[in-house]
Parts: sequence; C-alpha cells; structure tokens
Amino acid sequence: MSKKKIVISLIVVVFLLTGVIFLTTHGKKLGENAILGAKNVDIAHLRCPDCNVILIGVDTLRADHLSSYGYFRDTSANINTFTQKGIMFKNAYSQAGKTTPSFMSIFTSLYPTDHGILSVLFSDPGEIPLVKINDNVQTLAQILKAHGYATYGMVTSSQLPPELGFSRGFDEFTGGTVKEKRDDLLTLLTKLQSQKFFVFFHDMMTHGPYVPPEPYDRLYDSSYNGKIILDDYREITEILSEDPIDHLNDSIQVKIEKIRRNSEIVAATYWSNVNPNDSRDIEYLKALYDGEIKHLDDFIGDLQKVLADTNLLEKTIIIFTAD
Repeated sequence: MSKKKIVISLIVVVFLLTGVIFLTTHGKKLGENAILGAKNVDIAHLRCPDCNVILIGVDTLRADHLSSYGYFRDTSANINTFTQKGIMFKNAYSQAGKTTPSFMSIFTSLYPTDHGILSVLFSDPGEIPLVKINDNVQTLAQILKAHGYATYGMVTSSQLPPELGFSRGFDEFTGGTVKEKRDDLLTLLTKLQSQKFFVFFHDMMTHGPYVPPEPYDRLYDSSYNGKIILDDYREITEILSEDPIDHLNDSIQVKIEKIRRNSEIVAATYWSNVNPNDSRDIEYLKALYDGEIKHLDDFIGDLQKVLADTNLLEKTIIIFTAD
C-alpha cells in the first residue's frame, strides 16, 4: 500500500460477519492485513465523535452465502456497496452459538459468563435457566445515551426480551414482524435529521424455516417439485398470526409457551417434509435461504436510499453483523 495519507470519509461501515468488517473510504481499498483500519493510516481519521450509529443485527446470516465474500449466487448486491468502501476485519468470532447471549455480548463487549445471560428462551426443559443481564453491566445503548444520543431499539425476535435487559438504555424499544419493523425503521430515519441518534435494528428474515416471499421463493430454484410446499406452510402461519408472540407485553413464560407451540407446528408442517438425505431437498433449502438473503439485501438498498435522501449517509456509522 502507498504511504500516502488516505482520507477517510465520515461514514463508517462495519462488517462483523464471520470475521469480516469494513470501514468506508473514498473508494480506496485498504490492505487485507489492515488492523482496525489503523495500519498505514492515522487512527485519528477514523474518529467521528458526532456521527449517528445504526447497528443492524441479522439473525443467522452466513457470511459464506453473501456474494460480496465470493458466494456463487448474486445474493447481496446492495450489501456489496458496504464492502467496496470498507475496512475488513477477517477475524471476528461469535461469543455464543445462540441468539440471546450472542447479542448481549455485542451490546456489552463481554463474554456471556460476564454479562450473565447464558441461554435463550427455551422450549425444552432442563436447559440453563434464564437470568437478566448483571446489574453492574452497562450496554452500548446506555453509554451512547449518556453521551447525548437518542436511542431506539427495534427487534423482530422474542429472543431479545426487555426482561433480560435488552431494552436497557433505549428511549424507545419496540418489537414486531420483520415487515413492520423494516417499515418503522425507514420511517424513523426520515424524522431523525436534527438529532444525534443510535438505532439497533434486529432482522429475523434469514432465520428458518426458510419461506421467502414471492418472487424470492423461486428466484434461485424454480424447478423443485418435492415435498417442501411453501403454500401449505404459509396457510399454517396464518393460524400463528392470530396469536403472535408479543415481544414486549407477553411474560417470559407466555413467550416460552408460544415458542414451544410454534416450534411444534413448524416441525410438523415444514421440517417433517425435508429429507436430510435427499440432496435435492437440501439444495432447495439453500436456494430458499438465499432468497431470504436477497430479500434482506433489497431492504438494505432501501435503507441506503433513505439515508442518502435525508443527508444522513455521510454522518452515520453503520454496523452490520450477525449473531
């Protein structure tokens, strides 16, 4: 790399997907061995004390299924725009194999044994009991709020309940479906041009069972004719929607009961039709998963447009990660 000083733009785009992090520059790629963007670059240029912060956490998203990391399908054209301007961190590791402790580690920069959350809202008896975050632990939202940020949390999973401490430090903490929260995020950003803000947005789209909406469900495999029938499963989800999990108002016990009910229905109506020894079924599942990623990627494109239209893009740090 040239020793010539590289000017870093105000927007910072960070990737934590299985060891990949990117920091936006003005079109110049930093060396692959860059450490925190500081190698051959004055670290002062990375500081942005007045920038907004958007933390996007995508549930169960695999880096090796993104075209920006060499995947053979074009699943992430809009996410690629982050990688084209970023500093890459190849070695990032999840601190837990489950959503709840993993996201709390992201919020606190602590191991689960230190922040206190070791399990998820479980459906099987005998697992580690649920406990809330340790009282003496500060979250990212609390720290930013203390520094004058308006703080907003939007979640689409019952595995990030306020009872365990996920709402700690947020001025507003709301839950709902992926579609509802995506719409809410875009609407919120159009109203935040005059204040410094931190937004945590959790997106559940890429979590199983893999049922992407049309036309994403046939985007990468239009010839499958096996037993995995999405229309049959969609009819069942209509029944589930009559009594959905209320992320904020249901008690922990009610959430657990609904998770158990939903898991049983999904197992009976979706996974029971999957033959793990049938390569055609497995390839179809991969195509459905990739369709969900593409659907997510199109939303990221909408998000980038809103940020650009509201003049927020050049003064916002965007962190894009998976648990």
